[in-house]
Amino acid sequence: FVSQYFEMDLMEIQSYVERKGFEYKASPEHIRLSECPLCDNPRREPWKFYIFLKGGRYKCYSCNRAGTWYDLKRTLGDISSAMSLSSRYTHYPPPPSAANGFLSSAGGAASGGSAPLHLPDPSDATRYQENLHRCSKALKFLTGKNSDA
Repeated sequence: FVSQYFEMDLMEIQSYVERKGFEYKASPEHIRLSECPLCDNPRREPWKFYIFLKGGRYKCYSCNRAGTWYDLKRTLGDISSAMSLSSRYTHYPPPPSAANGFLSSAGGAASGGSAPLHLPDPSDATRYQENLHRCSKALKFLTGKNSDA
């Protein structure tokens, strides 16, 4: 997930593309690479690969590949899938710890916070999904479609 409000650090991107040896041009809105590192088209056009600072996305207007900054780095072999997920959220506090099927929120009941939250059994999700199709009002509300159609 990348928000339209997410702003990439220009220096981080410049440092990365320089380390990779890519020829680039920088502007306040994006960085353009002289060649798409993902194109396998022998007739690719130069300067069609953009990394957009606002939103943290990339797009090649030659091969039409697109994705997030983290997807690009993962595709180019610089981060693993697990690192990609964790590195996206380094500026957020760590999630509450799970112990014995409970999450403590706001310090838990023992420290004056709210009561622990129970983690549902994974089979519950399957059961809920199966039961959802039996409740036409809920299904219509969630999808905006009439289940009888």
